[in-house]
Amino acid sequence: MNQVEAELTYCVDDGTMPVNETKDAVTKMPTYSGNYDRHVMPIHDGRSWDKPINIEVNGFELVEHRTAMQDFLDSDELQSVYYPEMEALVKKHT
Repeated sequence: MNQVEAELTYCVDDGTMPVNETKDAVTKMPTYSGNYDRHVMPIHDGRSWDKPINIEVNGFELVEHRTAMQDFLDSDELQSVYYPEMEALVKKHT
């Protein structure tokens, strides 16, 4: 199975509420709170797994999706096409 190693950041379960906002509503700057640990982890190509990938076991699910996106560098298309697709996909699988 193909794999790479990557440093992943995990929330520390210390009772504090983690917050990760890409853009704060007022300052438009990233906002972070909580405590985090970094770990180097193997990342596998899940497309070749013989068992279903389940959010309860693996922390995520791998589902097939064909996007209507033509240009991922087009921010208008991202907002009008991709974001609604992802919202619908998450709703369907959660």
